[in-house]
Amino acid sequence: MEQTDGAFDAADDAVGFPLDSFIGFETNGTTTQLIMNFKGVRDSNTNAAVPDVALLTITANKQKEAMLEITQAINRDRDGFVIVADGSNGGTFASQYVTAVALTLAAAG
Repeated sequence: MEQTDGAFDAADDAVGFPLDSFIGFETNGTTTQLIMNFKGVRDSNTNAAVPDVALLTITANKQKEAMLEITQAINRDRDGFVIVADGSNGGTFASQYVTAVALTLAAAG
């Protein structure tokens, strides 16, 4: 969830992905961001040609540590609901190094 004011009043304020849709992490050349890529929730073929993106804001130069903690959170609860980034209500994050999230969902295809 990227919404921080508790009002989910815009498209793509929140999204939930099945764990098997996670494609992987990547960096984008900044010191304070980490990207999580997912198979598109709107794509009936569930391909990764244009992935959905969760852009995480992180503590500077803590990409590796954030990836490790998020992966550990996912592996701890493979059958449940894993909150990776929830910016609402003060924020709940799977890593101590994540401070915010912005979501970009690909168009249906």
